[in-house]
Amino acid sequence: MGTLLITVNDIKTLTDIPNNLDDGKLKNHMRHAQDVTLEKVIRATCLDELITAKDADTLTANQTTLINDYIVPYMANLVYWLALPSLWVTISNTGLQTKSGENFESIGKGDMHVLQKMVEGRVAEYQDRLLCYLNNNTDLFPCFNECGDCETPIVSSEPSTFVFRKGVNRYRSEYDN
Repeated sequence: MGTLLITVNDIKTLTDIPNNLDDGKLKNHMRHAQDVTLEKVIRATCLDELITAKDADTLTANQTTLINDYIVPYMANLVYWLALPSLWVTISNTGLQTKSGENFESIGKGDMHVLQKMVEGRVAEYQDRLLCYLNNNTDLFPCFNECGDCETPIVSSEPSTFVFRKGVNRYRSEYDN
């Protein structure tokens, strides 16, 4: 499936996800967070460059800082946000349910909405931090300046809601009003 820039341990360390959660419940969300969302945020050329360097064990100090201090916290919270609905609901042969102790029961979507909004704010903050770092260090990461098919380079002084340029759409949840 390819190299991931984040580990399950990173997610469990940087979020409220418990250490005893089955790692498999996060894997697909990790892949989506990197291949779809992160690629749109830092551009495919930068992501490919980081993955190639990680695979070859040739990450520079600057690339390591970018990954450890900016990408990993952003992705950990993004994976948490993406995983919330599937962690909240169990799909069984009798339909969608939530688990309460040994029993399953239905709960309102309002509780889920509150938690998801909280985590969404965290993701936006980490995305802003990541993009600010890249915007301020384009000399260290020239791949970030290569616009490719985007209309303009990513620059924003406004806090994000996952939107910085065409093609980077804010995630909309079924819990949004």
